[in-house]
Amino acid sequence: MSRRQVQKVMPISATASSPPVAVGQTNSIFSDPDGRWVAKRQGEINEAFEKRMRLQSDQDTDLATPADEGAQNVEPLEKPAAKL
Repeated sequence: MSRRQVQKVMPISATASSPPVAVGQTNSIFSDPDGRWVAKRQGEINEAFEKRMRLQSDQDTDLATPADEGAQNVEPLEKPAAKL
């Protein structure tokens, strides 16, 4: 039985820690007037999109006809073959 040779595992160096956040710096979109406007506008866009999707979904449901629903329960019209 032979043993496979495996390469030696080499240690990796530590990564530098991230710098601390400066005082007065924020990542909040609401911290400045432009950010507040963007957040408000994005909210309006999201609401309009959701409303449009709900209306489209309702219309798709209304378009379903009884003929479409009954098509799932159709039995074959062919007669079984007679025995010879």
